[in-house]
Amino acid sequence: MNLLKRAVPRVVAIVFLGLPVGAYFVGAWEAVTGVGTLLLAIVALFADPVRRYFRPPDIEIGLKSESGELTWVLVGQDQVTGEPKRRPARYYHLSVRNNGSIVHNAAVYLTKIERQGAAEQWVDTKAGEVPLRWRLSEIYPLWREIGVSAVDADLCALIKEKWLELTPVVAPNNFPRDEPPQPGHENDPPGRFRRAVKLRVTVQVKASDGESIPYVFEIHWSGGWRDGSSEILQEMKILPKKPAA
Repeated sequence: MNLLKRAVPRVVAIVFLGLPVGAYFVGAWEAVTGVGTLLLAIVALFADPVRRYFRPPDIEIGLKSESGELTWVLVGQDQVTGEPKRRPARYYHLSVRNNGSIVHNAAVYLTKIERQGAAEQWVDTKAGEVPLRWRLSEIYPLWREIGVSAVDADLCALIKEKWLELTPVVAPNNFPRDEPPQPGHENDPPGRFRRAVKLRVTVQVKASDGESIPYVFEIHWSGGWRDGSSEILQEMKILPKKPAA
């Protein structure tokens, strides 16, 4: 097929323009198409860097809903009947939007966790840097592209009459937890709290070709639960703070 495409202009030029003129026309035509192909290759090679220069990534992180998303979760089995035990829960999501050029291999990282201690002072727990799960993480890879369409990441979950827990992909052993642990719950995983707590977390999107500024959110939990989207705000609040410098 490619041979036929190249032969047709040659035959047409020679038949209608004569051999010398036709040969000149064919040479000029091949030169033009060659330059065009080269220009297309150059555009394809440098289009993305040029686009990033004039429109760099501009990633924002915000709280999707102050009352979270109401759902039901499995919390164990009934010791008598063996039936699954479910509880109402609220998942709190971070909404990530990119107003600039698309970024690749991106994840939302929990870069810092502080806990309010005595005299209402914030104490750095030295938790390290771990990625958060994407909403519906079962169908999305850990590292993904982020463009103009907002994507959501899980920050934490509040389970009725149970606990509050952070929801990273993996919770390191040095994540904060109840201190001291409640009797009978000494083996609770890191990042789970059964009594009132105030946390301040710093999150940041990091990708192979860009990153956001750090964003800070305070999590205030009274230790209780109330049904209703407005009522739960009396027990649980997540407060966006000024982005970290």
